[in-house]
Amino acid sequence: MELFFEKNNLGTVDEIIHLGHCVLREVWGGNFSSPIKPLLTSGAKVLDVGCGSGTWICEMSSDYPTSRYIGIDTLPLFPTTKPFNVQFIQHDFLSSLPFPDATFDFIHIRFMIFELTDTIWEQVMYSELVRVCKVGGWIEISDPELNLRHEGPITERTNNFFRRKLQSRGVNPEITSLHAHHLPSTPNISSNIYHEHREITISSRLSDDKVIQSFTTYMLESYRFILNSIGHELKLILNNSNGFRNGAVYGAKIRFPHALVMTFLFRTGSLKDKLYFIFDATKMHSANLAKFVTIYKTLMYLQRKMVGKEQNGHSFMAGLIGGYYVFGENNNVNQQIVLYVFARIMVGLAKLPVARRAMDEPKNTFPIFAAVVWGTVILRLLDYP
Repeated sequence: MELFFEKNNLGTVDEIIHLGHCVLREVWGGNFSSPIKPLLTSGAKVLDVGCGSGTWICEMSSDYPTSRYIGIDTLPLFPTTKPFNVQFIQHDFLSSLPFPDATFDFIHIRFMIFELTDTIWEQVMYSELVRVCKVGGWIEISDPELNLRHEGPITERTNNFFRRKLQSRGVNPEITSLHAHHLPSTPNISSNIYHEHREITISSRLSDDKVIQSFTTYMLESYRFILNSIGHELKLILNNSNGFRNGAVYGAKIRFPHALVMTFLFRTGSLKDKLYFIFDATKMHSANLAKFVTIYKTLMYLQRKMVGKEQNGHSFMAGLIGGYYVFGENNNVNQQIVLYVFARIMVGLAKLPVARRAMDEPKNTFPIFAAVVWGTVILRLLDYP
C-alpha cells in the first residue's frame, strides 16, 4: 500500500483501511462473497494480498479457526499480537508472490485500485494470483468503482481530478469493472469469472445511516491522501529548483576564495586576466554543482515515478548519469572536484571497519596518515618538480 500512502502517517492509513473494511463487510453482509464456507470450515489455506493491518484476516481466523491464513503487504502495519493460525509477511508483491505454485485454496485482494498500475495487473498480478491458487480454488478481488452518478458540480470536478491523477500514475480508474474482462486471458485459468456489485446511495436524507457515513468518510480520506501525494510531488519539484540554487551558491562560495588566493599567489598576468580567470573558475564550479544537483534530483524523482517507490540502486544510477554528463569534461575545476570526492570516498571506506565494529579504532591514525601523505607529496615534487 505504498504508492499513495507512503507519505502519510501509517496510523492514519490503518484507520482508513479499517474503515473501508467495515464498509465492505456491511455492504456485502460478510467478509467474502465466494462460495467457500464449506472449504473454510473443513480447513483451507488462505492468502490476503495487501492485508494492511490484518483486520480482515484476523476476523476470518476467528470465524473459521480450522483454516490457516497468510497476510502479505509492503508496509509494516501488522499487529504485534496475532491469532495462532495467522502469519504476516512483509514483501514487495508488486513483482511476484513469494509462494510455490498451487499453495492456496482462497486468495483475497482488495483496496488495490489506488495502488496497482495497469501494467502490474496485466503483467504480474493476474498471473501470480492464478499461479499460487490451487486447482478448484477461489480468487476474490474487491474494490470500489469510481463512477459516481447524479453527483453535484463540486463532487464531479473533484472526482474527475481524482481519476486524472490516478491515470497519471498509470492506474486505471476503471480497473474494478475490467477484472472480469482481463482474467479470462490469464494463462492456466479456465473457470467462469463472476462479477458482482453493490450500490451505495449518498444523500443528505440518509445522513443518519452509519454505513453511508463510513463510506463517505472513507472516500473523502482517500481523496485527501491523493492530494497529500500531489503536495509531496510539488515539494519535490520545488526541491529541484532549490537544489539548483543551492548548488550554484555553494559552488561559488567554495571556488571564489580558493581561486582568488591561488590566482594572486601563483598565477602570472595582468590584473584583468587574473580577475577573468577567477570569474571563469567560479562560474564553472557553481554551474556544474547546480547542474549536477538538478540532474540528480530529477532522475531520483523519475525513477520513483516509474517503479512507485525509491529503491537502493536509484541514487547510484542518478549519480552515475549526473557525474558523467556534468563532470565528465577533463578540466582543472572538474579534476579538483572529482579528486576531492574520491578522497572522501577513500576516507569513508577506511573508517568503515571501525563504524561497523569489525575492528577497534587504531591510535594516532590521522597524524600517521597526514605524515605519509605529505611525505609522499614532497617526494613526488622532488622527483617531478
